[in-house]
Amino acid sequence: MTGGSTALRLSGVSKQHGRGPQAVRALDGIDFQVAQGSFVAVMGPSGSGKSTLLQCAAGLDRVSTGTVRIGEVAVSELDESQRAMLRRDRVGFVFQHYNLLPGLTAAQNIEVPARLAGRRANPAVIDDLAARVGIVDLLRRRPAQLSGGQQQRVAIARALVTGPEIVFGDEPTGALDTAAARQVLTLMRDLVHRERQTIVMVTHDPVAAAHADRVVFLADGRIVDEDENPSVDGVLRRMSRLEKPRC
Repeated sequence: MTGGSTALRLSGVSKQHGRGPQAVRALDGIDFQVAQGSFVAVMGPSGSGKSTLLQCAAGLDRVSTGTVRIGEVAVSELDESQRAMLRRDRVGFVFQHYNLLPGLTAAQNIEVPARLAGRRANPAVIDDLAARVGIVDLLRRRPAQLSGGQQQRVAIARALVTGPEIVFGDEPTGALDTAAARQVLTLMRDLVHRERQTIVMVTHDPVAAAHADRVVFLADGRIVDEDENPSVDGVLRRMSRLEKPRC
């Protein structure tokens, strides 16, 4: 990856659910970009549009207006099958509840995206990913034999197995205790800073957001604030200002 390149760009993006007087505008003219090799957190009050932003950015949902680009690919101009191929080949996902297959070992779970693409992952790639996320000794275990933090490490390795241009995290530490969450966040930050992986993470947790290079704040479907040097206290102050009118 080259410095200064853009991994993700949203230009004039709006998303409307429904029609007529009952229509809900979940995103309203979003302009947002993420540099390659950076870690961006997205925060906002409940109903601010965080999840919709992630879904539209990742090609999981179509925008109503505007354009979404991952690298040079105009995601918003692709049909459903093309978006599915893009997600399979160029995008990684890490979810709150891991979504590991209980009957498979950790190694087999990591390989799932490659299998879905009709190919087998090189065992050396699995071993390398396991070393990168700290689960070398756990590859033969099934999810029930792993702690929450270990399962999320497997999920991160799975997200990386296709060599994605960008990884999207949807509350990736939401189901973890404090210690495990800190370990997973440190891992994600290291992947960005040491390996130039690009990560966009939706979170409600100021501690999680403070691990990012930059935090973007949403309210009523619009970007209303940013913090390029986030701290827990700074994120809390900004969130408090956004949430006060809703109290």
